[in-house]
Amino acid sequence: MNVPGGRIRALIHIPHHGSPANTRKQNDALESKLHVLPHVYFLIFNIIEPAMTTAAAVMAIGTSDWYYNETLPSDGKPAAGLTLRAQLIVRQLGNCYFLLGLISLCVFSAIRGAVPNNPAAQEKLVGGLLTALAIADLTHVGLSVLGMPLDLVFQPSRWNGIVHGNITVTIGLFLCRMAWFAGIRRNSYYYKVQGAKLKET
Repeated sequence: MNVPGGRIRALIHIPHHGSPANTRKQNDALESKLHVLPHVYFLIFNIIEPAMTTAAAVMAIGTSDWYYNETLPSDGKPAAGLTLRAQLIVRQLGNCYFLLGLISLCVFSAIRGAVPNNPAAQEKLVGGLLTALAIADLTHVGLSVLGMPLDLVFQPSRWNGIVHGNITVTIGLFLCRMAWFAGIRRNSYYYKVQGAKLKET
């Protein structure tokens, strides 16, 4: 029996998956929708910040004497030599910087792997980590300022790279965390929902 080709195509549904490029685009769109660290936030928190803290760790551990003397501008004064105790403290500080970098890399990766399809849980977990880091930002800047001579505090032009890292860069990271909590340039799945519920009650 002859059956027209169009009739056969109408009776038999053959799914069309599209080209590999279209499939990749669909997957990227889904990942972007579920990911709570999109675009610029992923770049800052998962790449730039760990790279900077790792670099600080290398400097503090590998060049302890130099790092110690750069914590405040020397203004041409001769560098002080480190005692063994001071060298130990500076290297332990470097290890703390290294730990911060590892936390960002490992925790964000673990969150994406553990709850890939639960953006609300992702946001709550990432928010907990960023809260701890934001508090540490404030205490780090506060302690850095308190340890500086008052005239130096109000003369940023005299600051060296280490001082700018401890104050300027840390304030920048804190503002980025606040922007994340405010939902700027990202979708919010947990905090804005909870805020709306509180307003309703």
